[in-house]
Amino acid sequence: MTPEEKLELTHEQEKAFKSFKRAYKKCKKTGIVFYTVLETITALNGEHPVTIHDDSNKNDFCLQSIYKTNPYVFDWGFAGWADDDHFAKLK
Repeated sequence: MTPEEKLELTHEQEKAFKSFKRAYKKCKKTGIVFYTVLETITALNGEHPVTIHDDSNKNDFCLQSIYKTNPYVFDWGFAGWADDDHFAKLK
């Protein structure tokens, strides 16, 4: 089995991912915005945030106080990567 074949989704996984995408679209439609730090995606009410930034000089609300208290998903697979090459060790 080739590495590409090992990484292809099964039929059940494809169905689950389509469901995940539908859920994401529903979240966006209801006004949820996502705040991501490393491998944690936190849901925020999108009605009030204008931007999220890292300039502490602006004296805006610090999101550390709600980090992991609002609904969130933690998974190492959500960790961001740069656009250089990446590798997977396969079984």
